[in-house]
Amino acid sequence: MSSLNSPVLVLNKSWVAIDSTSVRDSFCNVMEERASFLLTPDYQVQVDKTTIDKFDIARWMSLPVKSGEQAISTTHGLVKIPEILLLSEFNKIPDRKVVFCRRNLWRRDRSRCQYCGKVPAPDEMTIDHIVPRAAGGLSVFENCVLACMQCNLKKGSRDLESAGMSLRRMKRLPNGEWTAIFYDKPKIPIWNPLYALRRKNFPKSWSTFLKNFDETLYWEVGLD
Repeated sequence: MSSLNSPVLVLNKSWVAIDSTSVRDSFCNVMEERASFLLTPDYQVQVDKTTIDKFDIARWMSLPVKSGEQAISTTHGLVKIPEILLLSEFNKIPDRKVVFCRRNLWRRDRSRCQYCGKVPAPDEMTIDHIVPRAAGGLSVFENCVLACMQCNLKKGSRDLESAGMSLRRMKRLPNGEWTAIFYDKPKIPIWNPLYALRRKNFPKSWSTFLKNFDETLYWEVGLD
């Protein structure tokens, strides 16, 4: 993936995460003075906003690029890749819905079988309808979950009660251990900037601004 297409977290004027954009588009916003780049030492974002430095395009272009850091090559030399964009005027929170599709279902269920909790190989994962399609079950978030082939075959065309199976999601505890949480019905995921990404990983500097979203989703998505 080109560095210009790397993800940049977008914050509104109140420092609320509302979207993600590309490095290319983030530079356009800063050059047009509609936003600023954010940077703290080693990208360790602090809760106290006063410790986070804001950069216009001139200051950002003058930042030194350390060895091993991502950068883009320009006629002025190497320029650091930004990770967080703060909008200057826009202060709304867009009302978005997560589109039902295979990728978003994978993201909601965190690539895990919702019956046994395992993470099989991608080619061994299927989509199961809680209420079978033969019984009128719809292909919607509230009726679909990821299931490994073994669990899908076990359930077959039966409902959960007839198959004697339960839905479960795995949650990682602060000590690193996993625990199973059983639930009755899958839900429509709440939109957050992670659903705007085409990949799973995102920069560590996003962590503070994403902590108000689904923490189990956040902590199971890889950090760059």
